[in-house]
Amino acid sequence: ITEMKDSVFAVVGTVGTAVLNANKDLVAEAGLPLIYPLGNVQVFAKQPREKIRTVFQVYPDYADEAEFLVGQAQKQEQVKKLGFFGQNDDYGKQALEGAKRGLAKTPGISLVAEVFYEVTDRELGTQALKMKESGAEAILLYSTATHGAGLIKEMAKVGYRPKIFASFTLYDRDTMFRLLGDLWEGAYFDSAIALRGEPAADRIIDIIVKNDPKLKGREGFCVQGGADVLILVEGLKRAGRDLTREKFVAAMQ
Repeated sequence: ITEMKDSVFAVVGTVGTAVLNANKDLVAEAGLPLIYPLGNVQVFAKQPREKIRTVFQVYPDYADEAEFLVGQAQKQEQVKKLGFFGQNDDYGKQALEGAKRGLAKTPGISLVAEVFYEVTDRELGTQALKMKESGAEAILLYSTATHGAGLIKEMAKVGYRPKIFASFTLYDRDTMFRLLGDLWEGAYFDSAIALRGEPAADRIIDIIVKNDPKLKGREGFCVQGGADVLILVEGLKRAGRDLTREKFVAAMQ
């Protein structure tokens, strides 16, 4: 971004909390419109408002979402014993804080396991046994698709099939069913975007898969990318002719 800040009009769909954290000051200094950055919203939430006026973020906050999912675990499945499985970084730790906040507001449900993994972990048998031994009726997942699927497979090997409540990061049903088959059946998850089967999503999927058939089976990611571009185009349309960054930012707002 240092090299691009004077020659690029806007940046769309940047992925990764580390990337966003490294460039947040440069984005503010350059007044660079940042559309749909995909990463931890706290990177921006902790900054003064004037430093984030060009940032248009749609990701939910990990802690707020986890708090909501705890309530859903009780509402949807009357869960009394909940286990937490998370990535050992800000993603997982902030989600655990939110889950505990949700537990404090939801009588009758308790946290019986806090199990973390490292991004480099590939064997998750130990974590699966810890979950089983905890007696958790449901597991709250804050993981990558790979690690979430790995845990569920290992739990199934030892005859343990708790209910699953997953972060929006596991929203892509096609990916999860490809990784897990029937083991993903009945899982609960939320989403920040439309999903396959909804008109807004299907319109994007049809266009993208027609242009690149290899993307079939990755429909959720197609919708995310398509949504990023659609909101950018809408902002450009509303900004009108004689385009400037200021006019674009005002239109996006």
